[in-house]
Amino acid sequence: MVADATRPYLVLGAKGALASELLGVLGCLCTGLSRAELDITDAGAVRRCFDARRPTWVINPCAFHRVEDCEDDPGRSFAVNAVGAATVAREAARIGAGVAFISTDYVFGGESRERGRPYTELDAPA
Repeated sequence: MVADATRPYLVLGAKGALASELLGVLGCLCTGLSRAELDITDAGAVRRCFDARRPTWVINPCAFHRVEDCEDDPGRSFAVNAVGAATVAREAARIGAGVAFISTDYVFGGESRERGRPYTELDAPA
């Protein structure tokens, strides 16, 4: 990646393990935003942030992922993992930014790997 000082790359969820690692590797190419700085479940905040920062790329490893917490609070899980992700994608597209979502294999049971193909958004969780 080549940094564009007028349209920075954003890494969301900056205090999470994966985002912290990305920021460590990418250094000055990215600006990290923690959940306290940008809650992706707040569509208005995402819009205002993207309008103000005009990122070229948004890297979104944000997830509500602890299995027990997701089972106890499926509404929060859906708000972050589905609605929040869709908000990031929609707002990035609106301003012409690319977006990269990073997920884990915790969502799926491993069958796709056995069939030799990557997972898609249409695969059933397991």
